[in-house]
Amino acid sequence: TTHGKRHAKQDIMDAAWKLFTEQGYDETTISQIIELSGKSRSTFYHHFRGKDELLFSLAYSYDSDYDSWLQTCDRTLQAADLLLAFNHFVLNNLEHSPYMDLFASLYGLQVATTGTRHILNPDRNYYKILRKILFDGYKVFCFLFGQNDCIANLSFYYFTGLLNQIFKIIDIYIFTGNY
Repeated sequence: TTHGKRHAKQDIMDAAWKLFTEQGYDETTISQIIELSGKSRSTFYHHFRGKDELLFSLAYSYDSDYDSWLQTCDRTLQAADLLLAFNHFVLNNLEHSPYMDLFASLYGLQVATTGTRHILNPDRNYYKILRKILFDGYKVFCFLFGQNDCIANLSFYYFTGLLNQIFKIIDIYIFTGNY
């Protein structure tokens, strides 16, 4: 069944991530993952081409957190502020992730891979949320400024909003001495 397949895949991912965090990505073998998950070798290879693809699935696990954020965020914020709030949420999630030690392996493998680049997959919910925020902002600015000036004004307001945030961060670091 589809539920059983999804459950098997999750069991394999849970086992792998547990082993990856305990003993490191390089030291973990596929045989160890299979043994801990309680699944067969054929089930493993049905869901994953290898250990690297299993590690890449970590990027998708964050997408459910991003979906939850989108459901609960303050939708009254302007697009630039919403984009900054999303960025803050993403970075905070990554910074406090129990899988932080795996990021170097994850990003290194993504750069070196000749296969699918999962982190940059435009179908990930992360990118869908970014596009939604930008498109919603685009619609508002087109309504306010008319179609001809829409792109220029959106770019200007996003850029100035981003600059304001950067200057706030710089001020905090300068005044608190945290640099």
